[in-house]
Amino acid sequence: MPRKGGGLHPVHIDPGVIGNHRRIRLSPQHRVVVRVKAGAARRDVFVSAKHLAEEYGGTIRSAEGIRKVEFFNLFLDRHEVILAEGAQVESLYPGPETKKVPGLDLAPPIRAQHQRLLGARTASEIERAYGPPAREVMNRRELRQAIATGRLCLRPPSSPDVSGYPRATGSQTGLGRINSIVIPGSRGAVVRPH
Repeated sequence: MPRKGGGLHPVHIDPGVIGNHRRIRLSPQHRVVVRVKAGAARRDVFVSAKHLAEEYGGTIRSAEGIRKVEFFNLFLDRHEVILAEGAQVESLYPGPETKKVPGLDLAPPIRAQHQRLLGARTASEIERAYGPPAREVMNRRELRQAIATGRLCLRPPSSPDVSGYPRATGSQTGLGRINSIVIPGSRGAVVRPH
C-alpha cells in the first residue's frame, strides 16, 4: 500500500461490507470500527483499512490501479467515531503515522485548537496533548486471530446519519490531494459507544 514515490494506495471497500451504503475508499492507515465477540460480550474496536485488506481480502482490497486519489479527513476537538457512507470510521487522529503522510500539513488546524500537539512526537505525547483514541485499536495479530476464530463482525450496529462539514483545507501529495475538514468545537457529528 505505501506506493513507491511516497504516495498511498487507497483501500476499496464494496457496498454493505462494513455498513457502508456505497463503495468507499479509505487511506490505508484509516481505521474502521469492527465488532469482536468474546463469549456473550461484544466490543467495538478500530482496525486499519490496510490490515482488513491484507487479512480479509475480497470485498476489502487495495485499489492499486488508482492513479490519483483525494482523501478527506475530519479533525475534531478530540478523536471520534464518525460515519462515512453509513460505515463507522475514525475522525483524524494526529498520531505518529499521520504526521508522516507526505503533503499533509496539520499545523493550521492544530495551531487553532491544540497548540501542544505541534511539538508532540511520540504516541504518549500525542495522547497527552489530544486525548486517547476513541476506541481500542486492534493490531494485525489480533485481527488474524479474530478472523481465524470467527469472532470478527465487520458490520457493527448502524448509527445516525452525519451531515454538515463547514470548512475544508487541503494539501497536495504525490498521488493526489488530502483534505482535512476542521470543525472547531463540534461534537454533534459523532457516534457514541453502545
